[in-house]
Amino acid sequence: RSTSSRRRALFGQRVYWIDAGLNSTLPGRQKMLGAYPGGHPGKRTLGQRHYDVQLAGGLALHNGHIAEMRTGEGKTLTATLALYTNALVGAGAHLVTVNDYLAKRDASWMGRVFHFLGLSVGCIQHDASFLFDPSLPAQKEAEDSTHAFSVEAEVLRPVSRKEAYGADITYGTNNEFGFDYLRDNMVGRLEQLV
Repeated sequence: RSTSSRRRALFGQRVYWIDAGLNSTLPGRQKMLGAYPGGHPGKRTLGQRHYDVQLAGGLALHNGHIAEMRTGEGKTLTATLALYTNALVGAGAHLVTVNDYLAKRDASWMGRVFHFLGLSVGCIQHDASFLFDPSLPAQKEAEDSTHAFSVEAEVLRPVSRKEAYGADITYGTNNEFGFDYLRDNMVGRLEQLV
């Protein structure tokens, strides 16, 4: 069964909201919460819920705007809103970050939320590519002295770059996405595309 038909069976009419455009009749907060089946998946999987500032940021990102947030306001969790709504249409959504550590950390951390929602998560690194796979050994969580969440990469299964790009949501750095784009424009045959 295709990912798109699996999502439609799982979420039913909610996919239509995205296909028809999220900007139809509901106020912003209801649209973002309404797009999530069963309420707050962040609360169910991570023990964290989206606050109003995060809902506003997610709506702004979904609408193609820049959302500036301070340290500690939850940028990682905010991004899940726009990533989820944009990934539902089946074209894939990419989160661009500044370094490999953040791409890997966020793919493993937020992968639980997206997996709960029926979406696949990929991660592109300089020297490797991964898919979030909760069937791998249990993940180890820890808080360091700054109370930042860190995840060991045990829930990320190594795959080809093509497979990681085929995920519903792909985390990576600006360098990797940019150079993969340039390499794809220089290939001689379609099967060489990443």
